[in-house]
Amino acid sequence: MLYRWLALYSLRTFTLWCVALIVLTLFATSALDQRLSRQMAAMDEETAHLNSTQNLLQELRYHTTQIQQFLTDASLTGDAGSMAEARSHSDAAQALLPSLTEDKLDLQQLLQQQMAVGQQMVTAYQQQGAEAGNRVMKADGSGFDAVSASIADQVGGAVVRVEIAGMREADFTVT
Repeated sequence: MLYRWLALYSLRTFTLWCVALIVLTLFATSALDQRLSRQMAAMDEETAHLNSTQNLLQELRYHTTQIQQFLTDASLTGDAGSMAEARSHSDAAQALLPSLTEDKLDLQQLLQQQMAVGQQMVTAYQQQGAEAGNRVMKADGSGFDAVSASIADQVGGAVVRVEIAGMREADFTVT
């Protein structure tokens, strides 16, 4: 009874069907493998881009923090070297901005404003005293602290957006 169905087919027909099924399975798995390979390559490329963007944003965050630090130091010490360091970090931050155009950071003007207000703050501290320097530093909306906070908020927001995109990419990779 078990072999009754075999009696309906010759061994040759049975072998041909088996070979056809194996070849069809090989084609299907090959096509699936190619599709998955393309998807993995695209995900690898996207992950590399996100990592690069995150590294650039972290570097930008570093430079903008250093600008604030060195201008504050120059205000308190009057050290010309601190001003030069702040300018150096400002130039480095400005140089990173073209690489981050897709993050829609509008920092060009803010970085220039930070340096200008920072220089005013240093001059006020050095020539007019702490009270005048504090006024420049704490001025609502246009003071050194406000400009620096605005820069930090934009960069921090971009870092968070890239981290969230990276987590979505990781979730997609796992599933």
